[in-house]
Amino acid sequence: MIYKLDRDDRAYFQSLHETGMGYQIIIASKSSEFKFQKYVVYNSELVIDLDTSFQLNKTRIKTVGCSTLLSQVETITFKLNSITIADKSVLKDKSVLIKESSFMFNRKIGKNEAIYGPLDFNTTNETFVRISPFDNDCRIDEEKGKLLPGSFATTLNDFFSCLGTNDFPIDRYVLPLTERLKWVYYIKAHPSDLMQKGIFQPAFNQMGGGEEVYFNFGTFEKTLIEKLPYD
Repeated sequence: MIYKLDRDDRAYFQSLHETGMGYQIIIASKSSEFKFQKYVVYNSELVIDLDTSFQLNKTRIKTVGCSTLLSQVETITFKLNSITIADKSVLKDKSVLIKESSFMFNRKIGKNEAIYGPLDFNTTNETFVRISPFDNDCRIDEEKGKLLPGSFATTLNDFFSCLGTNDFPIDRYVLPLTERLKWVYYIKAHPSDLMQKGIFQPAFNQMGGGEEVYFNFGTFEKTLIEKLPYD
């Protein structure tokens, strides 16, 4: 099934780290139950059962759209102390990055996820990019101009490579929804911002291979330098 998070719970989910850019995989129990189940949470607002109906419901979201569904589906509440952010390995996804895509679109092959990479400061003064299919990406604090802790992005160079090779960003960055992308956020991280780098791994039948950057502590205020429509 597809649900929406209780409005009071959304801030709690925003305080938890992402599993990938735009989504969280959780293991949790509903407030009215004792059994634990797996769910995918999009943008800390839309929830899908991670079961045999997942692909069908994902297609429904693509067809109807997140904003419309939020006004149609029922609310789900969890026992907040039961929630665990799960590793992508629970997907048991068999997708792999084929060499042809690596060559044609300048993608990278490897198993080093950013979340397991070494911590580094932004000493090279890099700019990073977060692309989003959501009207309002909950990991961006636009008032303070920053990226929230536990959020993912990619490098500006990799994003330009994606555009320059006419690659498919949804597949390259393993984005949670296959509907139209809406926003591009440019983040000029502070030299003291800590980050971890790696490669987006295959998941959700998407191949990955883009440069993945994880900001466990978020970024400093006023590091969001621009927000532009994707098109």
